[in-house]
Amino acid sequence: MSAYNSVELESVRVDGDKLKPNQKSGKVVIAEFNYTVPTGDLTINDTIDLVELPAGAKLVGGAYQHGAMSTGAIMDMGLKGTDGNGYIDAAGTVADDPDYLIDGDDVAAAGQDTIAELAQGDLNALSTIDKDCTVYATCLSAGWAADATLQGIVKYVQP
Repeated sequence: MSAYNSVELESVRVDGDKLKPNQKSGKVVIAEFNYTVPTGDLTINDTIDLVELPAGAKLVGGAYQHGAMSTGAIMDMGLKGTDGNGYIDAAGTVADDPDYLIDGDDVAAAGQDTIAELAQGDLNALSTIDKDCTVYATCLSAGWAADATLQGIVKYVQP
């Protein structure tokens, strides 16, 4: 029988590196969002800023639920830098990503889904954000009806 190390333990045991604080410990933060579509509806490509994530945050899950937005309504959920420079990384090489977390969710009828949940195979589970970013939703394919709701949580390990 052979014994092997995870990538993280290999780094510690063999290379002598130290684990980053968000890899071995840390406080899980739950950032909550609630949004109700105003009178006058949302139109295609309108965005909703939901929560902010600090630099160094490690995504560990979340979930959201939504009302019936309208026939044919589709939503993306992504990240953008809070500084407005168009990039989600400190080096300025990775552009804001409108579907970093959710890509093309059908929100025509009421429903729910997970965000960055490893057990669900979600996009970018366990990814680390290296600069302050905003999680935002984009209304795609059809406008959203007034009084429809979007609410949820994003869980991350604080740096």
